[in-house]
Amino acid sequence: MNVKLKTVLIHFLKNGIFKVIALIFVLLLSVKISVAASFYVAPGGKDTNQGNHLSSPLATLTKAGELARAGDTVFVRGGLYQITEPITIFCKGAENKPIVFIRYQNEKPVFNFSGLPEKGSRITALSFLPGSEFIIFDGFELANGKCTGVRMTHCKHIMVRNCVIHDFDYVGLSVASDECLIENNELFNICMAFENCNNLTGGWPQVMNANSKPPVPPAIVRSHAMNNVFRGNIVHDSWGEGIDAIFADGVVIEDNVVYDVFSVGIYLDGSRNAIIRNNYIYSTNDIRNRAGAKVPATGILLGSEYFGGWSDYPAISHVENIYIYNNVLSGVGAGIGHWIDHNNTDRKNIYENVRVFNNTVDTYEGRGDAIRFATSLKSPTRGNECRNNIFRGSQNCWAEEGFVFENNHWVNGIPKSGNHVNSFTGDPEWINPVRGGDVNGYKLRKNSPCIGKSQAIKGLETDKSGNKRGNPSALGAFEAGVISFNSQLVPVSSVDDMVKQPVPDFQVGVNIAKNPHFDKVSGNNPDEWNIDGDKQAFSIFTPGHKLSTPALYDKESLPVTDNCVKLGSDGNFRINLSQQLNEIPNGRYGFHARVKRFGDEGEMFAEVSGFGGENLQCQIPLAKNMDEWSDYSKKFFQLNISDIEVTNGKCIISFSATGNAKNYLLVDDVVIYRY
Repeated sequence: MNVKLKTVLIHFLKNGIFKVIALIFVLLLSVKISVAASFYVAPGGKDTNQGNHLSSPLATLTKAGELARAGDTVFVRGGLYQITEPITIFCKGAENKPIVFIRYQNEKPVFNFSGLPEKGSRITALSFLPGSEFIIFDGFELANGKCTGVRMTHCKHIMVRNCVIHDFDYVGLSVASDECLIENNELFNICMAFENCNNLTGGWPQVMNANSKPPVPPAIVRSHAMNNVFRGNIVHDSWGEGIDAIFADGVVIEDNVVYDVFSVGIYLDGSRNAIIRNNYIYSTNDIRNRAGAKVPATGILLGSEYFGGWSDYPAISHVENIYIYNNVLSGVGAGIGHWIDHNNTDRKNIYENVRVFNNTVDTYEGRGDAIRFATSLKSPTRGNECRNNIFRGSQNCWAEEGFVFENNHWVNGIPKSGNHVNSFTGDPEWINPVRGGDVNGYKLRKNSPCIGKSQAIKGLETDKSGNKRGNPSALGAFEAGVISFNSQLVPVSSVDDMVKQPVPDFQVGVNIAKNPHFDKVSGNNPDEWNIDGDKQAFSIFTPGHKLSTPALYDKESLPVTDNCVKLGSDGNFRINLSQQLNEIPNGRYGFHARVKRFGDEGEMFAEVSGFGGENLQCQIPLAKNMDEWSDYSKKFFQLNISDIEVTNGKCIISFSATGNAKNYLLVDDVVIYRY
């Protein structure tokens, strides 16, 4: 060996360098190198294949999901897949390593579900099963099912994009999950079981929705779908509502095109913390006009419906913190509004903090109500604003007192009702407004009186096309004219760019009421309940309310009980039935109970008290009103009280009734839960 080299080696050994290198080498050998795998699915494949080579593909997406791990890709070959049983996918990717289902190269995979043996809204063509997460489903055609199209339940971070979903009898795509993205899909010929049902007054489905999540035991109440985004989808020619958020929280509906759907283009039902922006909603014909209204679908609608008639334990909330801006509505029966479902007895069956900014609304023949919010609400409302819009419609303006209307342009004349500060009228000088035409036809000409008339809104910095807005900017959805910026103009209001909400760190929907079905009885007294007043007016009564809706994932039945309680006697009576709950976590609670009232005399109500805030009462409606609202003669009615803010670790729930032999009350299924 060369003397110099030998000297160097001895020096390295003395200093332990080789030892360090050797140790690093051993550590590297011990590390398991994870390499993402590829799987293949083809019409002629077999699930007995390994599926990891083009020459030996799998037959089903279900099997591919079973094999795939975080970071893997499932390539789906083109061709027609004749499906004879529902597709289910369960797999778990990771935040930076999603599992991707994607078409192979530019091939076109088509899944035909006409061969499914079972039919109905509870059958789903393709389901992402509970627990699935971080999945991308990209570029498929799904068609021809006498069922629901795609459903994801209790999943997280599912992305469905670039898909074509058509010709399904019920809902096209439903998200009962959290943190999902539905992007750049086209859905048409959805809800076809309701084709030509123009005379219906309710009960039709949606083309696409975010919907409440079913309860996971021990919870019994459904929970909100959290932080889902519907972006860039095209929804059209269907017999259901376009895009709905039903008991959703933190939802964003943006950059979608919705046309020729039934009843309403975009609908928020019992949802909160939502953004509706940059959408184009329109009608091109009168085929789907509702028989009563004889006009096309409403553009954007808010509400809080009563679900007690068909869902045993629905989620509960009211419409609050809603941002509606940069939308264009053309040929709609009515523009933007809120309606009251009087079946919902919740005192918070209202709207709060709704902000309607810089929209362009051109109603059907210019005669629909451009803005129509419910009045005579159960509770005071606050924080509602309507600014910088262009409205072509009737001169009606329906809204609760205190709703702010400023700097709006009313094409057919400023409404006679309400206080319309600094508002305008006349021709807005749209470039080429055509019902259902190019959305750019609603841009403004250079001489438009709407240019530079907007109030400053913090956070609303771009228009529908993504162009930067000036300060002051133009009214309506599109910026126009010479863009200037006056830093002296102070924002009068604001919008949020995102409304993502923290997912609860506790289990939502667990009933903390004790003996809620009155099954446990000592003598004639129900365990855990206190009776004050005429105790002879209390009795156990059968039958009670029968739960009818299957529970989690339609596989387990909710408990059915026979008992309820009767508050009533042969003579005049006054009675109070109550339960005190102690050492409960502080937070927001909801209350449900099933009641059945007989006779219209006397006073009957439910109450929640002692929780650190003002007592909350829910009057039990007269029997004659319940008969009008629902099929009350055959079932119990559901009472609701929401927004019970417990601050002292306790609360009291109670039922009070006065009446006589012909005027009495049945009570069952008492539920109080945190949400």
